[in-house]
Amino acid sequence: MFLQMTDETYMMIFFGVIIVTIAVTTILIFRVRKEKRRFKEEQAIILEGLLTKTALVSSINTYLAKITSDIAFSLLYIDIDNYADIINAFGNKDAVRALEKVAYHISHNLPKRVQMANYKSTQFLIFMRSEYDRFQCLELAKNILAIIKKPVKIYHDISVQFTGSIGICFYPAHGRKFNQLMNSLQLALQSAKKQGNNNFAVYSSTMTDGRGGDVEYHYDIKKAMENKEFELYYQPIINVATNQIFGAEALVRWNHPKHGVLTPVQFINTMEQTGDINWIGTWGVESLTQEYLELKKRFPDNAVLFNMNLSPKQMMEETLPQEFLKIVRKYNLTPDFICLEISDFSLAEKTSIIKQNLYSLKKVGFKLAINGFGLDYTALSALERMPIDIIKLDRHFFENESFINTKIADLIIDFARKHRMMIISEGIETEEMLKMVCDLGIDLVQGYYFSQPVLADNLREYIEGAKWKKGNDEEIVLN
Repeated sequence: MFLQMTDETYMMIFFGVIIVTIAVTTILIFRVRKEKRRFKEEQAIILEGLLTKTALVSSINTYLAKITSDIAFSLLYIDIDNYADIINAFGNKDAVRALEKVAYHISHNLPKRVQMANYKSTQFLIFMRSEYDRFQCLELAKNILAIIKKPVKIYHDISVQFTGSIGICFYPAHGRKFNQLMNSLQLALQSAKKQGNNNFAVYSSTMTDGRGGDVEYHYDIKKAMENKEFELYYQPIINVATNQIFGAEALVRWNHPKHGVLTPVQFINTMEQTGDINWIGTWGVESLTQEYLELKKRFPDNAVLFNMNLSPKQMMEETLPQEFLKIVRKYNLTPDFICLEISDFSLAEKTSIIKQNLYSLKKVGFKLAINGFGLDYTALSALERMPIDIIKLDRHFFENESFINTKIADLIIDFARKHRMMIISEGIETEEMLKMVCDLGIDLVQGYYFSQPVLADNLREYIEGAKWKKGNDEEIVLN
């Protein structure tokens, strides 16, 4: 009986071991297969949406062959800055997998019909067709940099973080052939890297790899900021109905020690590439605030409104409203004496960051202006929903009396009156232009007819002497 029980026990143990072994083996095989399948699926997902370099270059060249020179498109060239550090820390295999995951996240956050390829090692090329404008391209660049910065898991509890640089160029402005565009991208990428990790730069003709031209300004600008070589000039804005000064437009100038006084067209683009455009914005607001206090002290009865232009690059900064408000509040003031102007309404309407910044600036108390150039029925309909206080009309409306210019001006003026917006006509140089403006019912004007842009001390003298009342050495009388 004892032996029989032992045999049965052994048999049960034997079969039990076999069953457990089969079960464990099955589970292991299943897990291995699942892991292999998951890895293959992950690799397939990572590669999904990415073209080969050859395929993307072919796609771009085919597009170039089909379009005309009045069609524009954008290219973005991405480079991972710190890839070598990741290899040194974790090895090549894990660095490659982490890089592939970053590529996957970028490719799956691209707008429709935007193509991307791994151009070489850690560099990626993105092709945006003509349905996307420049400002959507800049917004995409900013989003990509945010994606690159997100931590990537390589083990269960270990993550790595990349940083990237992006060069941007536009066809046809920066090249008409693929090789020309790639040269522009390379220079833009170098400029982005000079700014430090996680920046983008748009190609500029100042980005030459040779000598001369404006490239030296890349190295002079930091010194100029320290040496206080930048100055604000002010062009008065006159209310011809009340014969009083209404405000002044602030225009930045660089008092360069070698080249004399430089206008913005000679250095603003360079400052945008170096990132110093943000400094000039905050410096400008502080300078205006200090000058406002000086004017209030000297002319307590004059409420002068200062107008200052902002570039698209500045308006893409999410913290801009808070930074500007902080400066004004430091002097215990509210910002309603500063009017911030953007030159193109379409970029404000289409770019979500700029649009949000406009609402934020208006909410905290700044006044807002838009240039009237390019406004039509459709644009005015959209403008109706925007927090704009002032529309500025360019001199091209008044340089010569044309039927079209007059009709557009009438349209904008009627719109402004209906929505209680102010109109300022700039670029007024002659008595004829001034009369034309006044006949249209516009009271706020600026231009060389009244004064050229002047330094702060000269502005105070201008206000004290009420020199606008004399115009070109004669009293202005308008019926």
